[in-house]
Amino acid sequence: MVKKYFFLVLFLVASQFTLAQTAKVNASTDTSDYLIGDPIHFTIKVEVAKEFVVTPPAIKDTIAGLEVLNQSETKDELSENNKSVTFNYVLAGYDSLQVVISPIEILVDKNSDT
Repeated sequence: MVKKYFFLVLFLVASQFTLAQTAKVNASTDTSDYLIGDPIHFTIKVEVAKEFVVTPPAIKDTIAGLEVLNQSETKDELSENNKSVTFNYVLAGYDSLQVVISPIEILVDKNSDT
């Protein structure tokens, strides 16, 4: 039985804003300890003004040595002035090393259609 400590690094937000707008990014996992092969639910949530477009992160088959088992559909929630975009992944590790997820770029840009 191998336990790993899973440290999560907050993500960088790369954005171009024409006004003084902010983007709030939160990344989390459902566990910080796991056994080899256990599923790890990884969520990235981005909150922005609703006129902005959030580009999904360029996540490949692996993140920091963890295999990406599944990527569910992006979930968008709209409020009066803001929107929340959530990206959900299921990851698994097959090695007994400490895992640190490096920063992942999230692109936020002004929607040119508005």
